[in-house]
Amino acid sequence: MSPRSSPTSYAIGRNMKIAIGSDHRGYNAKQSLISFLEKTDHQVDDVGANGTESVDYPGFAAAVARKVSKGRADYGILICGTGIGMCIAANKFPGVRAAICHDGVSAHMSRRHNNANVLCLPAATDDISDLVATWLGTEFEGGRHAKRIEKISKLEATMSGEKKCDTKPCWYDLVLRILQLIVGVGFIATAICCWKFLGVDGFLMFFLGAAGAGITARAVGAEWDGWF
Repeated sequence: MSPRSSPTSYAIGRNMKIAIGSDHRGYNAKQSLISFLEKTDHQVDDVGANGTESVDYPGFAAAVARKVSKGRADYGILICGTGIGMCIAANKFPGVRAAICHDGVSAHMSRRHNNANVLCLPAATDDISDLVATWLGTEFEGGRHAKRIEKISKLEATMSGEKKCDTKPCWYDLVLRILQLIVGVGFIATAICCWKFLGVDGFLMFFLGAAGAGITARAVGAEWDGWF
């Protein structure tokens, strides 16, 4: 089907679990969409907002995206002033592919080629029900696009692993801690021996030597750290 086909020609399916959320600017559009979706026999999970009083969008984006990420909803719909903030926040969640759509073409292509599972909309979107019908009624094409989505998923997994390791190999911090412990114990033991067997002069000589070695080690450590 052409992406320029009339949105009303799409069969949007039934009985899907759809999580929906908005900020204050998207509240009225959200309420209108809820009525539309319930008439088409979808299960709608409204996470708020609950009125037009000013609220912050990230919490509502997170509530919807979390449900999609954990498989508690088939799709998500988010509405704010431009849709941009909601989209940025939703895409922080694993497995979420949020897309901003302004018309039938972008709604169609975000599903057909990108397998988007969260739809982000500006509050003032024209014919918003038709746009949502287009989005929900478009099947993912798969094929070469599935391979591309898989690459995105691998990027997501890679970035998640890097964050857990603080952008360094996971063994880096462990090795550094062990070396610091060994050096610390050795320093204390050597200082005690110098004081006991060589007296104050010997202790001072050791202390000055250790200070010089520490400065050198710090410089080498900084250079090593730069390799990662």
